[in-house]
Amino acid sequence: MIRKMAYVGFSYLLGLFFASFFISEASLIVSISAVIISIVILKFKGRSKLVYIVCSVCFAIGTFFYISYDKLCYQKVTDYDGQDVVVSGVLTDYTDYNGDRTAYYIDGRINNGVKAKIYCYGEAKNCDIGDEITVKGTASIPKDTFSFGSLKYYKSKGYFLTVNQPEICIFVADKLPVKRAMCRYREYIHDKMRDHLDLESLSLVDAITFGEKSGIADDTKTILYRAGIGHIMAVSGVHLSIVCSLFWFILQLTDLNKFTRFGLILIPMLAFVMLSGASNSVIRAAVMLILVYGSTLFNRKSDLMNSLGIAVILLTVGCPFTVMDASFLLSVTGVIGVGAVAPAIINLLEEKRQLGMISKSLITSAVVSAVVFPICFLYFDEVSVVSPVSNLLLIPACSAILVCAAAVVFTGGAGFILVPLMKICGLCCKFVLVLSKVIGGTHFSYIPVSNKFSFFAIIAAITVSVGTAIYFRKIKLTAIVYTVSCVLCIFSIYIYRFIPSDHIDVAVLKNGSSSAIVINDGKNTSIFDLKKGGLCADNILRYLNRNGIYRIEVLGLLVDSQASVSTYSARCGLYNIGTVICPKSCEEAVYGYIDANYQFYDDNKNAIVTMPDYTLRIRDNNTLVLNIKGCEILAYDGRNATPASGTYDVLVEYAGQKPCETVNGNIQIFSDSKAESVTNKDTDSYYGENVLIRIYEDRFETEVLSCAGYY
Repeated sequence: MIRKMAYVGFSYLLGLFFASFFISEASLIVSISAVIISIVILKFKGRSKLVYIVCSVCFAIGTFFYISYDKLCYQKVTDYDGQDVVVSGVLTDYTDYNGDRTAYYIDGRINNGVKAKIYCYGEAKNCDIGDEITVKGTASIPKDTFSFGSLKYYKSKGYFLTVNQPEICIFVADKLPVKRAMCRYREYIHDKMRDHLDLESLSLVDAITFGEKSGIADDTKTILYRAGIGHIMAVSGVHLSIVCSLFWFILQLTDLNKFTRFGLILIPMLAFVMLSGASNSVIRAAVMLILVYGSTLFNRKSDLMNSLGIAVILLTVGCPFTVMDASFLLSVTGVIGVGAVAPAIINLLEEKRQLGMISKSLITSAVVSAVVFPICFLYFDEVSVVSPVSNLLLIPACSAILVCAAAVVFTGGAGFILVPLMKICGLCCKFVLVLSKVIGGTHFSYIPVSNKFSFFAIIAAITVSVGTAIYFRKIKLTAIVYTVSCVLCIFSIYIYRFIPSDHIDVAVLKNGSSSAIVINDGKNTSIFDLKKGGLCADNILRYLNRNGIYRIEVLGLLVDSQASVSTYSARCGLYNIGTVICPKSCEEAVYGYIDANYQFYDDNKNAIVTMPDYTLRIRDNNTLVLNIKGCEILAYDGRNATPASGTYDVLVEYAGQKPCETVNGNIQIFSDSKAESVTNKDTDSYYGENVLIRIYEDRFETEVLSCAGYY
């Protein structure tokens, strides 16, 4: 076992990861069985098979630790779910939102007892990091929505509870915490750079240097991810390595001894970790770099995989739920791709011919993309397929931006260095943004990975790769098979997008008491937002991304159209929109906001939308009647009288207040849970759920849409 800590760390990580997916009993049974089998192998095969028992024991330790932490720590905090609580502690972070709302992140105690980290949304107040804060309200476990998986996200960060409708009291702290000082210094540098960069370039520099993405427009952010360089906005090991390499190069030119050099390199390393928000990926990189630079103190040669194994243990020992964090998993798998898989493939190829630097870089980039692909599938709706090429073109410019910004940060924004470096930054930002729009703006740059076909394709690729590893036990062969399997998987998912469907999907998407309907027949997609100014836009866009839809044939904004069109014009810049349908009374307010044809109808008269495979009638009181292959769907506002009566296959009642007793349906969908108490329980009903209605020639099926990676 040459790489002892690599075996230990990865086996332990696999145990954590396994336990996060399965119930405690199943995890325990598998772990104990693995240890018993390893002992049997050791008994009959001797010490030559010691690696098996070491890996099995570490796997079991990871599983036991995850289960124990869940029982002893997590459940102790979540026992307060639904109770009125008082949380007192220190404000560790906060985020301001429009509308005078702020998200507060608190490290404290619940009812002066259990220590816990909680977050809450409340009225914006004058506060700063390090202030003492007291929050009163009703505690609850974070709940997932269709557009965001809050439970897994906050659990991986160590926040197990939120407080609803909080009463917040802030007590200004006398001391100046390091984190607050770093945040103030970051704001100071931001203000310095703002005088020399346009807003778009400044936002990109903030994202690359500090991981602060809030200033980047949603469309620009999407394009960067589709171009395959979205990872550059999440400060990671690449960023820290570049900064430390720059300082290490300077230190190597001096006559300082190795102990002094090591001490000095820690200063910019730790400062950058704090300035970038101390994310898991940056801390992982810091641990690995400390091991790399520290090995010189003892005249030892560092090993990348051993360092990664140690970093994995250190990062998860405080909270094993970190294993569910997307940035952590992407960081770990990315290092495995760079440090183990890519070199194996390059060495194999170089047995036949020598490869140049560009070829090696392209192979490494492609291999890393393949290695992180399963993690992208679990956490994201789409994956870039052009990242191997785009990274070669854009990463050098992004690295130049980071080096220039880091020089400004560590020189305090001195004028003699600020001006020339910001000019270089500005030019590089323009290059990155323009080229990203060219690459990521095409419909062929990405594939959706959140549908069922993608799930089975990826499972097949992983199964073939694991089977190869177990049967042949050859690293090079396994690496090649895995890479080829991922390429074939991506290609098949891409081709699947163009296969004609035998059904029409009608998605009823909700946000609170707001509702919208998305109709997709495989060729054309229509959206009808039923109320309240486009509040369902986020859910709609996620649904479109999941299904690889980039053209909206009809966009119906039927109520509060001025606010709705403003929302959609800001969010739908990457989509081709054919026709916008609005009430005639909104003509002056909405015309021209969105680049599309406009169709206006009289508020008191019917409007008919005719598509190749279905028809939709808009009636007064914002009532929709949809007829698809003989399946009739009625969407209406239950608070107002509606001219519709009789029996429909599906009812969508988006007011959710008082269903009309003269209307019946096999399936009933309500935006508001208040409708539950007055609804006929004999029908199949959904309350406050996002529902997909899949309509075939002779039948229709329904299912609830979750925020999971696939559905």
